[in-house]
Amino acid sequence: MNKILVIADDITGAAEMAGIALRHGLTVQLTTGEQYPADADAEVVVMATDTRGGNEQEARLVMQHIMRQMGECSPTPLLYKKTDSVLRGHISAELQEIMAATGWTKTLLLAQNPSKGRVISDGRYSINGTLLDETPFSFDPEFPARSHLVQRLVSRGKPLAVDAPLTDGINIADATSVEDIRRQLDKADSCTLLAGGADCFDALLNMHFKERVGITRDVKLSAEGHTIIICGSTQSRTLLQEPYIQRIGAVEITMPHEVFHGVSTPEAWIETLCQAYRRHGAVIVAIGHEATGGKAYAVRLRRLMAQAAQELVAVASPTTMIVEGGATAYAVLQQLGWQQFVAEHEFAPGVVSIRHGATSVVLKPGSYPWGTLFG
Repeated sequence: MNKILVIADDITGAAEMAGIALRHGLTVQLTTGEQYPADADAEVVVMATDTRGGNEQEARLVMQHIMRQMGECSPTPLLYKKTDSVLRGHISAELQEIMAATGWTKTLLLAQNPSKGRVISDGRYSINGTLLDETPFSFDPEFPARSHLVQRLVSRGKPLAVDAPLTDGINIADATSVEDIRRQLDKADSCTLLAGGADCFDALLNMHFKERVGITRDVKLSAEGHTIIICGSTQSRTLLQEPYIQRIGAVEITMPHEVFHGVSTPEAWIETLCQAYRRHGAVIVAIGHEATGGKAYAVRLRRLMAQAAQELVAVASPTTMIVEGGATAYAVLQQLGWQQFVAEHEFAPGVVSIRHGATSVVLKPGSYPWGTLFG
C-alpha cells in the first residue's frame, strides 16, 4: 500500500488522525502549513492546513497548491480528506478542488463519529439524540450550526442512504454505527475521494492493516522539566483539581476581563504569566470568560494566547506543552515557528502528543473530553 496522506483543516483534527494511525502501528509525521514533505519517511503524513480559520477562497488556493505537489509525487499517496466531525469549515470548496485536480467524480463524506454519539440518519445530524442545531455547536463563533440537515450544512452536497448507490458529486453519507460506515466505504471505487472524521479513517485503516499491532495508551505525562498548558476554549473548565496538575504544582491564570474584551493591552497579563512560570515551572493559561463575540473575538483571543505562549517559551523551553482547541493550537505553533512533528502517543481518542525537538506537544480538540490524560 502506498504512503497515506491526510489533509486536515485544523491541527487537532490532524493530531486525531495521527493518533488513529499510531493505534494501527503506523509511523506518522505531522506538518503544519501547505508544503507537502516529500522526503518524509513515515508511512502516514498528516498535513494541518488551518483552512477552517480562513475564508473559502483561501481554502481553495491551499488545496490547489497541495494538489499540484501531489501531481509531482510518484507513487501518488493514498489521499484522505479529514473534515470536521460536525461539518464546520469550507468543506465543499476543499472537496471540489481535490476532485477537479484528480479527475475523481465522487466524494464519499462520512464526517460523523457514531462512537461518540455523532450520527447522521435520513440526512439529519444529531449528537446523543439531540439535533445538531440544538446543541452548543449552534453557538460556535465561526461556524454556528444553523441547521441539522446535512444538505444545508454542506453546500452542493447530497444525502446518501446506507442502502443507496454512490453517485457523482459530494455524497454526505448516513451512518449511525461503525458497521454503517463500513457498508458505505464498500461503495467506494478508484474514482472516489474519501473524506470525513475519525471513525471513517479508523475503519479505512482496519480494512488495510488488520494484522498490525499498534501502540498502547498506557503512557503517562512527564512531570519533569517545565510545563505550559494553554486552554484556548471559552468553555474550558479549571484543571487545578487534576492529580497531574497538583503533582507538578501548576498555577492557573485567567485572562483579565479588560484584555478579554480588548480594552487594554496584554503586556501586564503576559508578564504575570511569565513570573508565575519562572517561580513554579508550570503554568495554565486560561481564557476564563464566556464567549460574547463572533469570529473577530475568536481570532483576537487565539492571537493573544499565541503571543502569551511565545513569551513563556522564551522564558524556558517546556518539556511538555498542552494546548486545548484546534484554532488556538495552530496559532500557537505558527507563532513559535514549529512546523514539523513526529507523532508519539494517543492518550485518548483525539488527545495526542506530537514531538518537536525536546518538547512534547499534547493537543486536544475543544469539544472532546480530557479523558484520563491527567490521571
